[in-house]
Amino acid sequence: MGNPMKYISWKIRIKDTYMHLLIILVSSFLISPFISHSRGSTRIPVLSFILLVGIIFTFRTLNLRRRIFLTVLSIGSAWYLCELMLGLFIHGDLRDDLRMVSLTMYCLFLMATIVLLVHKMFSVTEVTGDTIMGGISVYLLLGFLWATFYTIIYLFDPNAFHFSEQAGRASIFYFSFATLTTLGFGDIYPINRLAMSLVTLEVVAGQMYLAIFISRLVGLHLVKKSR
Repeated sequence: MGNPMKYISWKIRIKDTYMHLLIILVSSFLISPFISHSRGSTRIPVLSFILLVGIIFTFRTLNLRRRIFLTVLSIGSAWYLCELMLGLFIHGDLRDDLRMVSLTMYCLFLMATIVLLVHKMFSVTEVTGDTIMGGISVYLLLGFLWATFYTIIYLFDPNAFHFSEQAGRASIFYFSFATLTTLGFGDIYPINRLAMSLVTLEVVAGQMYLAIFISRLVGLHLVKKSR
């Protein structure tokens, strides 16, 4: 008699896959200001843990190959471990090096997440509300990714950006989404050449993604209607 555990799927099947991810991403906007200014928030990276769990849970519901899933899980776990060590253990000169490693792992984790989500969404043949939520989630993740790029540049060059007031993580996060949506208030702007290039690239990537995603949704809707 064979092992019954052999026939148990390691994947989770659940409806509204992207809705849960979108809720977590939107909640990050609402929770982040309170966590960043509360006591003890720098010791336990609560928001990072919520984001990690949300993305991994989303991948568990998708039809991913196990090797790909484990690879993304390893990268995400390494990123959170670095964040945890920064909050609880690491002090002194080693902190800056570990911060750079953490940001690098976070970039890799976000890029892998965006690529996999885009691949899954553009492989569907029917437009649903959950598909639209997935597209919005990717758009938000693009803002998260570029905010991390800007943070890395800022660590190397504190004068890479002009801030109207004291710089902080929230300021860079705000600047990333103001750039992604092409609002451009002008209170923060890049001075470093690399930062200028990334700002331009974010504007182009954000507009191209919206155009391609919307055209994809319209195309699928027209095909379904014609059938």
